[in-house]
Amino acid sequence: MLLTLIGALLGLPAGFAIDALSARLAREWYELPDDEHGDEQGGLDAGDGDAAPEPVRTDPIPFALAAGARYRRLVIVALTVALFGAVWHLYGDRPWQAVIASAYAGVLITCTATDLMARRIANVVTYPAIIGALAVGMLAPGADRVDVLLGALLGGGVLFAFALLPGNGIGDAKLGLFMGLALGVAYTGSALVIMALSGGAVAFGILAASRLRARRAAIPYGPYIALGMMVVMLVRGTAFHTI
Repeated sequence: MLLTLIGALLGLPAGFAIDALSARLAREWYELPDDEHGDEQGGLDAGDGDAAPEPVRTDPIPFALAAGARYRRLVIVALTVALFGAVWHLYGDRPWQAVIASAYAGVLITCTATDLMARRIANVVTYPAIIGALAVGMLAPGADRVDVLLGALLGGGVLFAFALLPGNGIGDAKLGLFMGLALGVAYTGSALVIMALSGGAVAFGILAASRLRARRAAIPYGPYIALGMMVVMLVRGTAFHTI
């Protein structure tokens, strides 16, 4: 109980920080011209940046960045508090593990928020996360280096193949690479199954409503990747810790 409370208390300021970062990254995305959106959203090519900047995001600023900012903040802070509490309940017997798992959860919350608001999984979040997860996988007691590298190959490879489909971005593949490094190969497989089932259920619901063709490009997959990884972290563990 004490460890859960510690995690929840740590999650409170972390939630406000994650909310501020997510809002900033999402808002920036609406201010960039198309050729500067690069590989974080809908394609593999990062424009050359030579064209003169001009407004390109014709879709409106989402409710979560405008009038609904307070509700967004409440949801992100509450989710962070809950997940940090759960992480510390499960990993808190070794504080260094709890700190790392909490950082992983923070990455997932941030990527989920930016993907929902702006179809963006930002490099400024995923690159440090990938490097950090790789370092943990190579150095942490309890982590198997081969398992970690195979997990990266599985998670990054599957989602890179998915990114080649029209309307998908390389940002999902980077998040998948992070997931593979953080979980190891067996747990990454479980996370991918959860991702596929949850994402497929939503896509099927849109199809049933006869709106799949119109909205296919607008379906963010980052939240489903995050859901799969977070469930596995709380039920089975990570590459350096088995629950």
